[in-house]
Amino acid sequence: MAKGWKPNKLCKVCALLKDDEVLFKRIAQSKQYQPGGESLTDIQDDYKDKFSYQSLYTHARKHQAPTAEMLTSRRLAKVQEQVMVDQYRRAVNSKDARQDLLDKLFNKLESGDFDDSMTVKDLITVLRDTDNAEAKKKDQEIDIMRMMMPYRSGDVVQGEYEEYDPWQE
Repeated sequence: MAKGWKPNKLCKVCALLKDDEVLFKRIAQSKQYQPGGESLTDIQDDYKDKFSYQSLYTHARKHQAPTAEMLTSRRLAKVQEQVMVDQYRRAVNSKDARQDLLDKLFNKLESGDFDDSMTVKDLITVLRDTDNAEAKKKDQEIDIMRMMMPYRSGDVVQGEYEEYDPWQE
């Protein structure tokens, strides 16, 4: 159980929490306190015969409300986890992954020990995908250059506009 949590004598949920630490953690990590957590209705569905939804909601709001320090530490942990994921994504991009796979496949080709997990067909597929990716990137750059070239070089002729007067006829 959490530090400083004192069960209420009249609360049915508090009475259950003395013996059920899993329920305590489920409530603490519910949507009531954390975005993306389990909803209180889902928790209550598992304990239909023990207490009502209103009892659970009241308990979560009044008796098991987390302190500011608990909320801060949870949010910091979530932010830290997100930062780690972002760093990993930046470190490993698809080009590096393809290059690593190519290196492994070339080493297997040199040693001649291809097996079921990596075959010559895999090597050819990776080479083709690499070439396709590079060609696609070059094509996109050329398309962008073609689109921007008339505006950069001044080739676009600005048309003269005549004013339209609907009363003049």
